[in-house]
Amino acid sequence: MRRRPGRGRVLRQAWLNGALLSRLLAGTTGPHRRGNQTKPLNPFVSAHAPSIKHETLLQQRGRSLIGNIYSRRSLGYAEASMHRLTPALVYFLIVFGAGFALGTIRVLFILPLLSERAAELLEMPLMLTVIVIAAQWITRQYLQDAQPWEQLAVGLMATGYMLAAEFLVGITLRGLSPAEVVVNRDPVAGTGYYLSLMLFAVMPWLLARRQLRQR
Repeated sequence: MRRRPGRGRVLRQAWLNGALLSRLLAGTTGPHRRGNQTKPLNPFVSAHAPSIKHETLLQQRGRSLIGNIYSRRSLGYAEASMHRLTPALVYFLIVFGAGFALGTIRVLFILPLLSERAAELLEMPLMLTVIVIAAQWITRQYLQDAQPWEQLAVGLMATGYMLAAEFLVGITLRGLSPAEVVVNRDPVAGTGYYLSLMLFAVMPWLLARRQLRQR
């Protein structure tokens, strides 16, 4: 003869069935909010909540790692740019300052005695000497362990500064137009000037290669 279940057991089973039904209904109708978090009450959905939370943490850590990599790379680029900017600026200032002083002496004292071509050609060997000395100094101070392209970049940047300064002086102090700054030169002395400007651009690279061969 089959025994009938006790009344307490029937009530407990009915209570559990009602609780499970209410959870299912709550999970299908919408989430249950607690504070600023959204938690579904569906037991089948809540069973996957730890994995979803773990995936979210991994995504956040991945974004943070990528951000740190990009920030370090940007910082490295900035430091490399500063390593090239400083010697280029020093190189330009030394040669431009010497050229400004020699040009003042040429205009005030030599030009009344000689022609413009002769005065500029007389100044040119002095400027080449200044270029070599300045390039040797910045190579020893800043470019000992630099790559060849970095040495060439320093010279090209300094040449850009020199051309900008020439345009600034020609336009503001001499009252020339930008085209006149370029073409208003003696054919012989102007050719020598642009050749010396090319040597100014590549001199750090040439001296660094020479020092490397001597090692």
